[in-house]
Amino acid sequence: MADTQSPLVRLGFELVERNVTLSGPVPRPYRGVERMYYFPNPFELSGEAEQAWSAYDDADENGALRNDPGVAERIRDPLASIGKDLEVIYSEVILLPDETSVQPEALAHPLRRQYLDGLLKRTSRVPPPPTGFAPIGLDVSTPNPTYHSPIFNGAPGVDSYEELRSQLNDAGLLDDATHATQLMNSANATGYRLGTFCVIRVYAQEA
Repeated sequence: MADTQSPLVRLGFELVERNVTLSGPVPRPYRGVERMYYFPNPFELSGEAEQAWSAYDDADENGALRNDPGVAERIRDPLASIGKDLEVIYSEVILLPDETSVQPEALAHPLRRQYLDGLLKRTSRVPPPPTGFAPIGLDVSTPNPTYHSPIFNGAPGVDSYEELRSQLNDAGLLDDATHATQLMNSANATGYRLGTFCVIRVYAQEA
């Protein structure tokens, strides 16, 4: 099934690492959502590094980063000057967890509802993707602020990771919504992260 679904939750803009690869005998590119896994404490830095990371931290905390691509680009440039090569992406949830695939213990956990409600509140003002951003594929992940993608980390509940890799496009993502749904359900059935894996459409800036 092709990816034609409308978004349920707009996650917005993110700054993520470039040149991330999937592990394996033959490394291949991964351009999904889980590509920003190093956040230094600005208070432990000084000079340009402190200013650049403080700006990132502030915009991430107050929502300006996810709501405005201009903010993301203005933050990216000072980080590039201190050696952090980042790109701006946009993402949106097109499929929330199917509760029938989630373990009862995870489904009943009070933090699960708190997490999902908080997600909706944080992203309520996010605009649709602007002109110049094009979809590059589907990731499966727990949504922000703590992404965890089975595509990047290995696939819980999937017998053959190599079979999954064979379904990925040139961006290391899925094109087929049916495959993405199957992966989401397999991940949620493990109970990991309280069964909050979603299908996320990823956009990148067009060249």
